Amino acid sequence: MVSKCWGYWEERYLRYKKMTVGNIKFNLSQFEKITEKTGSVIREKVCPYIFEKIVLDFGCGFGRNVPYLLESALIVYGIDINKWALKQAEIYEPRGIYQHYNGLSIPFKDNFFEAIFSWTVLQHIPNEEIEIIIKEIDRVLTNKGTLIIYENITPIINKEHIFFRSIEEYCNLFKNFKAINLEIYKNFDEIDDNEIHALMIFEKE
Repeated sequence: MVSKCWGYWEERYLRYKKMTVGNIKFNLSQFEKITEKTGSVIREKVCPYIFEKIVLDFGCGFGRNVPYLLESALIVYGIDINKWALKQAEIYEPRGIYQHYNGLSIPFKDNFFEAIFSWTVLQHIPNEEIEIIIKEIDRVLTNKGTLIIYENITPIINKEHIFFRSIEEYCNLFKNFKAINLEIYKNFDEIDDNEIHALMIFEKE
């Protein structure tokens, strides 16, 4: 069994290649600029929480954020639903360890990771699957492990294949976790003044 998301991402990667993981309105220069901006946020806000830890990049795509995570983490594993993206990740950042996954079952044993990082991935998971994924994240993360997610929480925008959830909803979904840092980013992509994202950092209790 695979996630309902599989077909969407297969089609999107065929059409947009690496640009799939960004706003499809971007040209290459804009995409590279936002990638660098994302890296700056990871260095400042994420790296202190993952120092010398075994980290999972959940929904790693072509490995876009893996180099930044490796500036602090001991090891970074990346999983993604798209096999083409994983092949690109092996080229883009060969220091990462990549594995395909079906969108539902994380292919690692219990308590394997000390930290899990995910950048605009959970927002694409349908409501009927989100609790399955949360249980899997809980399962593979160690006690007192760190969960770091960055998601679109804009309440008024209707976009295909984005399931907008508020910070409160994410906190309620991750009921076995304690929020330790919550930050808001408005118009991060510099393309839509109405969009709001949240960087949410949790500790598993």
